[in-house]
Amino acid sequence: IRAWLSFLAGFICVCIFSPAALCVVRSCLSLLSVRAVNDVAGVCDSYSWVVMTWLAAVYPEAERVGVLRIPTTRGDRLFISLILAAVIHLVWIGLVGTDPIASLPIGEEGIEISSLWLASGISLVTAVLIFRTV
Repeated sequence: IRAWLSFLAGFICVCIFSPAALCVVRSCLSLLSVRAVNDVAGVCDSYSWVVMTWLAAVYPEAERVGVLRIPTTRGDRLFISLILAAVIHLVWIGLVGTDPIASLPIGEEGIEISSLWLASGISLVTAVLIFRTV
């Protein structure tokens, strides 16, 4: 019952703050009808859609034209940065590999740090650049 009450509180919050409340209600109901009863608690605990809806209500999304000369929204820029991160990681694995670049002296064997962390850092920098310029 506690999970249902917390879900209901989040649901009411979304309906109050969301400019597209009907879409949220429709998607939420379709999601709950597919889930098994045991999985409802897991659905209720994920409030990421509430946070994103709240951000969309507080900071309305406006299209802007950047370096690519096409109008993009936050979602478009996020999609572009995720695709670019995947490409960066695949190219990194193809060219450099996943060999360890360092080892931390923790425990008996130590912890090896993969070179993929460098690709992740490059991906993070490119995501920031995309959000700022595209």
